[in-house]
Order: sequence, then C-alpha cells, then structure tokens
Amino acid sequence: AIKYAKLYRYLAKPWQAEDLKLTVQEAVNSYFQEKKLAEQNAQLQQMNQELAQLNQEQAVLIAKLQENENRLRQFLEAMPVGVGVVDAEGKPYYINQKAKEIFGKGVLANTSSEQLSEVYQLYQAGTNQQYPAENLPIIRALKGESAIADDLEIHQGNKIIPVEIRATPIYDVNRNIVYAINTLEDITERQQAEAERQKFIEELFELNCTLELALEAESNLTKAA
Repeated sequence: AIKYAKLYRYLAKPWQAEDLKLTVQEAVNSYFQEKKLAEQNAQLQQMNQELAQLNQEQAVLIAKLQENENRLRQFLEAMPVGVGVVDAEGKPYYINQKAKEIFGKGVLANTSSEQLSEVYQLYQAGTNQQYPAENLPIIRALKGESAIADDLEIHQGNKIIPVEIRATPIYDVNRNIVYAINTLEDITERQQAEAERQKFIEELFELNCTLELALEAESNLTKAA
C-alpha cells in the first residue's frame, strides 16, 4: 500500500495520540519540503535554460569577435609598412610580416620593455650605441604620447637598416592605456634620395661658383682688351 499508493506512513490500531500527532506533523513538513524542492528544481531548470541561451549568445559574440580579429590581422599583415604592438607593460604582443622582415624576428613574448633595443637590435643612427629603451617611440606612447623618431637603425647581421618609427597609445573604454602601436618604415631609399639631392645641390653650387669665376675672368679679359 505504501509503495503503490505512495502513502507517507500507516498507523496500526490502536495508535497513540502523540504518535498520530507527530506523524501528521512530519507528513505536512514532508509535503512542504517536497513542494519547495519541486519549485527549486523548476527554477533551476529555468535558470539552466537561460544559461544555455546566454552561452549560445556568447558563442555567437565570440565567433564574431574572432572574425573581426582575423579580419584586422589580415589588414595589418597586408600593410606595406611594419606594424608592432606592445602591451601595457611594454612586452611585444604583435608584429606583422613586414616588421618581421625588417627586424629579422617576430614576437619574443618574454622580452621586457628594457630589453627591446637589445633584442631587436635598435641603435642610434650612425653609431654602435643601442637606442635608449625609454626613448623608443612605442615606450613613449605607453605614457600617452604620440611619438616619432627617424634617428634609429636596425642592425640585422651585417646589414644596417635605417628606419622611421611612429607610435601612438591605444586606450580602453575607461581611457586607460592598454597597448601601444607603432609603424616601422625602412627609409634607406629616402636617405639615398636625400643624399643624392644634397650631392646634386653641392655640385650645382660648385658649378655656379665655377661659372661665376669664368664670367668674372671673361669680364676682366674684355676690360683688358
């Protein structure tokens, strides 16, 4: 009877009044506990459904974010200039293919901001002195400055590459600097063109001086004649 009729309990005659009272109290308590448990289970089921919905929405957002990140990475990889990014601590975070070609290496995650010049072989132009890390445009950008420098060289083996670097900070929604990004451009051809232009100006100046002397000599001869 207890099993198939789902009875709480049965009392045999003759029963004790106190026993009957306690049994009824326990039955009532059991009823309310089961009712409360059923309500909690229903609530938990609803929460699980809501959580599943949130997880599904989050999965869509993550997939969209990854798609945007991949698209941004493709844009950066396609740029004709080098692009590098460091995190808020000055550690390398991203380097595109053009920058890898200029540096001769990619991201070295364990590099600190103080080691950037040493690791990536950044030197003062025309010297064998490493560029001060605190003066690097990308480190200055971490302090909120948009910086530019064209007095740097990268020593890649026996090859020396003059570069121009422009850097700017990247902020989060709370205006905290979380990254700094810089562009890296090989200015070898520019310097060669400037050197040729300077040489041409000097030759032109020398030619003008020679022409003036020739004209002066011709004038003197004319006067003498």
